Amino acid sequence: MTHPKTSPVIDYNNPELSVLPRIVQHQNLTFITDIQDGTVIGYKYFDFENVTSLSLELRGTWKGTLKLCLDENGTQTVGQMDLDAKLPCWTNISIPVQAENGIHALYVKFEGEGKLDFKQLAFNTKIE
Repeated sequence: MTHPKTSPVIDYNNPELSVLPRIVQHQNLTFITDIQDGTVIGYKYFDFENVTSLSLELRGTWKGTLKLCLDENGTQTVGQMDLDAKLPCWTNISIPVQAENGIHALYVKFEGEGKLDFKQLAFNTKIE
């Protein structure tokens, strides 16, 4: 997980840390909180065989774009969605995906205004 303001060393005494994207546990749930413009969440590796969409479980207020990319720089976008929403409760958002079958890294890029929390993702596939 990266954000333009994230430093290479975590200083737990820095008050700015409490407003940057980070993994937290609250009420027995683990999730990423305070996602904001410029946040990139990366995963390695997933099998994209027959993937049609990706569901993200989110909450918060957001106006902007969510991009699904195969590279951290965002040059290989395989799905994106414009979102203008106030989500007070955990809500599944489904983003159509167009990626070649195979094993790929996945990067979720957040561009816009507001803050989101991100609990989980799920791949939706077509059955052949």
